[in-house]
Amino acid sequence: MKKLSALFLVFNSFFLHSQLDSLQKKRLEEISKNFEKKCNADKEKALEDSKTKTIYYINTPAPYGDNFLQEKEFSEILKPFGISFGGSWMESDIAGFYSSNQCYKSFMTKSAENRFGEHFFEEKIDEALNLFIKNNPDKIFDYRIERIKFSENNFEIDFWKRFKLPKNYIKSNEISSKVYAFFTIDKDGKAENIDLESDFKIKSNLEFEKQILSAIKNKIIKYNWKPNTYKGLAVKSLQSITITFP
Repeated sequence: MKKLSALFLVFNSFFLHSQLDSLQKKRLEEISKNFEKKCNADKEKALEDSKTKTIYYINTPAPYGDNFLQEKEFSEILKPFGISFGGSWMESDIAGFYSSNQCYKSFMTKSAENRFGEHFFEEKIDEALNLFIKNNPDKIFDYRIERIKFSENNFEIDFWKRFKLPKNYIKSNEISSKVYAFFTIDKDGKAENIDLESDFKIKSNLEFEKQILSAIKNKIIKYNWKPNTYKGLAVKSLQSITITFP
């Protein structure tokens, strides 16, 4: 009897899994057909529009593609060539999900590249970014939003080469105190808008806080910073560093 019950459970489990697999397969087929239907309709429209229009779109990778900052400049650069900039769009990273008019945008972009060449648009994108940075000198590039490349700076090493802890400062081998510095570095490597936050684990060391923060701030101001870059171009950007204390 126990053997029969076990066999029944195995058969029932197999049957349920087969049903689920069948439903999933059917669902995937429906998604695929729907995607293909929308895409084909978009392609037909694009094929007709490409005879009289040249439209270029920027596709940013999902889900964390960079914003296309230079939209305005790029659009103006393309106008003399009779090219319209359709804007930027993000293709979904969810399998089978059809982003609005994605095949139309892809087809029109490919058609524009066939007509002018991919290199042409790459050059114009770079030219537009240069213009954007020039036209927006006060724009602060935020590493939490834009993918800036940090230049190599050895601030903490250089700081400890010259700074000596106050005589009565109490060191600890178990916990580290820290000072967090937030500031901006402009295109010439000048540090501005300096904000410091301290976290001294041994409370008696707080009496040296003002002295320590002053030394760090002066070092930041005088330090020979290298500007950070965005897509190879020097930009004004946010910078954060941590100085660890014993």
